[in-house]
Amino acid sequence: MSKGLQTFLALSIVPSLAGFVLAGHYFTRVFLRPTLTDDPSGDISAAAMASMTLVISAVLVLFIVLLFKADHRKSRLLEDHRSLETNLQRTSTQLRHLREEVDLLAGLREMTRVVNREQSFTKIIEELFPIIHGLTDADEIVLYLNPEESDFRLSPRAQFKDQKTLFGSDIDHSSLNASLAEKASNAHAQKSSASGDRLEFALPFLVDDQTLGVVSVTRRIDETIAEDKRWMRFYERSLRSILSHMALAVRNPALYDRAMIDALTQLYTKRNFTGALDKAFKDYVRDGNQTSLIMVDIDKFKSVNDECGHLAGDHILAGVASRILANVDGDDIRAYRYGGEEIAIICRNILLKEATELAETIRKAIESEQFELHDESKLNVTASLGVASFDPTMRTKDSIVEAADAVLYEAKRNGRNQTRAHKKSLLQAMNQRKTTKKRSAA
Repeated sequence: MSKGLQTFLALSIVPSLAGFVLAGHYFTRVFLRPTLTDDPSGDISAAAMASMTLVISAVLVLFIVLLFKADHRKSRLLEDHRSLETNLQRTSTQLRHLREEVDLLAGLREMTRVVNREQSFTKIIEELFPIIHGLTDADEIVLYLNPEESDFRLSPRAQFKDQKTLFGSDIDHSSLNASLAEKASNAHAQKSSASGDRLEFALPFLVDDQTLGVVSVTRRIDETIAEDKRWMRFYERSLRSILSHMALAVRNPALYDRAMIDALTQLYTKRNFTGALDKAFKDYVRDGNQTSLIMVDIDKFKSVNDECGHLAGDHILAGVASRILANVDGDDIRAYRYGGEEIAIICRNILLKEATELAETIRKAIESEQFELHDESKLNVTASLGVASFDPTMRTKDSIVEAADAVLYEAKRNGRNQTRAHKKSLLQAMNQRKTTKKRSAA
């Protein structure tokens, strides 16, 4: 009941009571006074006044009662309305939560489909990151993996930023919070960091009690979200569910890549190079299938490390590898990190002339590139390349490496930033062409 109505009822009760008192007074005068009277008309007037006062008082009391009932009914209606609004709000919240759960389950189902459909690590990540972005509304997602060597720190392998998935040297290191990822990896537990409107979660994922890597998710939040504990709990639970699926998604490709892919350059490892070259040599001996080898060495790389630091050296090495990968494709041409700043490229079913042309294309691509360092300065580097092909004088697979290395260091001695082909390989290639022409003429 409102305060105004309460005041009105209080004030209305006073005249009602006064009316009943006055009516009682008039009736007393009429019925209890002596029978004889000097003025009979006065009795009639008193009775009429008493009756009128009583009627008015009764009407006023009836009005107060009806008004009270109406206000009581209004209060009940308002209470029912508030209860209905509360129930509607609760139902709306439950529906929103259900939609979030349904979206999460749909996203997890799609992640499972990606894992079952794709085998390549790169393709899996390119498919998964947009799904995770849709589920978490993240501004940035970073996947760190532990390298094969246990004394190395976590290595960022993939990044989702500005609606793009980046790998290798294309990753924007300026926005990475590697220290939070390291903490999560070392503690084998989730870590979070909040700074202004930026919220970051770092969650390690374990496979067979071993930390395979860390996923970092960063998004912007407002004060309403930051104070919503239910949202925070749901968000963390969603991330853990996503993470469990992602661990299954990247486990086999990541473990495969640990043995096959160098974490810094994204090139195949030397271990894989040895096996591939052995197979190529056996194919050459058995079937005569030609294979060429390109050896690439960055010029004055030690000076880069000494003058700019090893971090800059790593960035240059990754950038050079990226330029090489941009110029090689297919299963017949693969690039490997041979050791240090030296890179090997195996070209199966490719003769020396074509391999030398490819090497020259790679040399020009490296020479024309300006590599941006972490301090935003830019640096140009060059590379020397040596090319060789299998020939009948080679008795082992290592012979082609020695031949390519020989002309590589010849390029170094003659001023660097050159491509040189092994002469014996060139002679063999010319003889092979002559033999092919004679067979065609016959």
